[in-house]
Amino acid sequence: MQVGFRSFHGLRALPPSAPPALAALACRFTLAALVLAGAAASVGAQDAPVEPGSDAPRTRLPEVTVTATRAEQEVFEVPYTAQTLDAEFLGGVKLARTVPEALAETPGVAVQKTSRGQGSPFLRGFTGFRTLFLIDGIRLNNSVFREGPNQYWGTIDPLTIERLEVVKGSGSVLYGSDAVGGTVNAITRERMPVEEGFVWERRLWVRAASADRSLSERAELAGNFDGRLGFLAGAAARDFGDLRAGNHLGRLPNTDYRERDGDLKLTWRFAPHHRLVAAYQEFRMDDAPRTHRTDRSDLWHGTSRGTDAKLDFDQRRRLAYLQWHWGGEGDRAGPFDHVLASVSWQRQEEEQFQIAANRRRTFQGFEVDTPAAFAQVRRTIAGLELTAGGEYYHDEVSSFRKDPDEPNVLKRIRPRGPVADDTEYDLAGGFLQARLPLGKSLEITAAGRYSYAAIDARTVDPDPLAAPVIGPIEDDFSNVSGGVRVLVRPIEDHLHLYAGVSQAFRAPNVSDATSFDIAGSGDLETPSPGLEPEEYVTVEVGAKVRALGGRLETGLSYFFTDIDGMLVRTPTGVRIGNLTEVVRANVGDGWMKGVEFEARWQATDQVALFGNFAWTEGEVDQFGNPPDATLRRLPLSKVPPATGLLGVRYEPLAGRWWVEALAQFAGEQDQLAPGDERDTQRIPPGGSPGYTVYTLRGGYRVSEGLSATLALENLTDKDYRVHGSGLNESGFNAIASVDWRF
Repeated sequence: MQVGFRSFHGLRALPPSAPPALAALACRFTLAALVLAGAAASVGAQDAPVEPGSDAPRTRLPEVTVTATRAEQEVFEVPYTAQTLDAEFLGGVKLARTVPEALAETPGVAVQKTSRGQGSPFLRGFTGFRTLFLIDGIRLNNSVFREGPNQYWGTIDPLTIERLEVVKGSGSVLYGSDAVGGTVNAITRERMPVEEGFVWERRLWVRAASADRSLSERAELAGNFDGRLGFLAGAAARDFGDLRAGNHLGRLPNTDYRERDGDLKLTWRFAPHHRLVAAYQEFRMDDAPRTHRTDRSDLWHGTSRGTDAKLDFDQRRRLAYLQWHWGGEGDRAGPFDHVLASVSWQRQEEEQFQIAANRRRTFQGFEVDTPAAFAQVRRTIAGLELTAGGEYYHDEVSSFRKDPDEPNVLKRIRPRGPVADDTEYDLAGGFLQARLPLGKSLEITAAGRYSYAAIDARTVDPDPLAAPVIGPIEDDFSNVSGGVRVLVRPIEDHLHLYAGVSQAFRAPNVSDATSFDIAGSGDLETPSPGLEPEEYVTVEVGAKVRALGGRLETGLSYFFTDIDGMLVRTPTGVRIGNLTEVVRANVGDGWMKGVEFEARWQATDQVALFGNFAWTEGEVDQFGNPPDATLRRLPLSKVPPATGLLGVRYEPLAGRWWVEALAQFAGEQDQLAPGDERDTQRIPPGGSPGYTVYTLRGGYRVSEGLSATLALENLTDKDYRVHGSGLNESGFNAIASVDWRF
């Protein structure tokens, strides 16, 4: 059985300006490396029986990405830092509970969790609406995405995904607003119509975990008809109990929730090299608590307890799309080599139920409908590959707030909730990319984009009975951005060097301009008209190495991002009840920089060593905590500390079973933004402690269609928290899964 590994392209070196705390982390990294190398040597010395004909060196299929350049290429060949995670890794190795957790072992990605149902990955120091998530090329991001960690990446069932493509750095030239820290594209699974007649199969996948007493099940039906039609349908149910954290902390109350998912995908090959794909996805999460804001939260290293008696979120997401793929090997789509056209509709809903400390109840939320369309074409002329395309997304936002416990005449349904009601938001753009090979050793890629965004928010004032009343907000924004990438192959197929400079931008969205909601632990964000787009320029250099007949793969990269006009939550000096009022302002000039390293070495035909390391830091102009009203350069909010991973995997040549051990660690993070210092419900005073966590996992193929996986996470029952999270991670956790295809 060939199990998919995470890709390892995109390493980086530790700069001289790295903080002293990294020295201790480097020592831990070296010690763990020696321990795991010794384990690998002892395991490799025990030769497993070899089946006849199976003694050839183990090889892996090349990892490909379409996200980096909008054309399918091997990851090793693209001038970007990119990784892919395949379906086998998501459901058969990592046993991913959510999509954000699936990314937790990717170099340079830290997953902050406001709660168990609300994970938000950081890519190169950015998260929330400064990272872009795509589902088969369709934006998940919409105009109500909030700053900082949010929960929306968790609304995708990881078992529907064929592969996750992670492209680090600025992607706005190809994908528009929000693609600042990186772009992640979920390519969903598809049953291709290749067999004649009628062929079908069933699948049942079950996952159980001890730390949260959870049980997850997914059932699928897939098949082909007459070599022209393929179908895949699935449904999933997941129930999570209260989480047990590590060491003495024990069971964490108010951390349980449930989830229900369903999906259908049809593929019709109506002519050679012509494919029509129709898909529908539905996701529902109920009663996911934001525990850190409640009076049932646990204290940890000096954190403060929330005051709400209850704060639960419900999430709904529905996506329907129709996509046409035209063109293929040896076939030209009219004047083009390839054409892709897509029309889609997506609805995202969020509902929040709160019981405050005074026992008053509020119920608020929003609903966003997004019809959208995009198209792209590709043509190669005399070796010059040209790709062009455009897209249009239109958000229709409705928002509400119910206050059933307000006294007398004030008892009412307010006309808006956390964002403005009766709002429309448009996002459109077009791009052109040219890729020119200059011989076998040099390739240049240049691209440009024009983008347009417009907001029309009609019901902005959160309380029309109060004064003064904030009127409607109408504004529009435009941006022209570009980028150039160079790929040099000094040793073809073995050493690739790349460098690039890319612009990125983020247009102010509905959340930026009209938010009226709690931010952090004690801030109240109020509407902020008159905003301007954020602008970024990222410079990146890197190297990729493939040696020893493909047995050794490494990557190293360094990036620096210049930040211009970032929207920063800024205290106004006004107190509203017991909360500090904050508004958005384009005052954030600054920078983000970092290094990333990853490697994989197939030491023997049975043993592989792998690991990664990442370090990021950044600063931006912002105001200090009251009474400090000085604008000065301070650390960016919730930037992850230095992180790393080391692992060893043993898989006998017969391939019926495998086992791997991992050590994952993070350094202390004491570089805190003013908002982080106020956010004492999530971040301990002085910062988050470092940690090291050990995992052992393995799998066994019982038969051709039946396999089982067992993972033992946090073997030492470590009590730890990912920086910026609202609760601690699980203690010792035994996870078992069974995958049965019949």
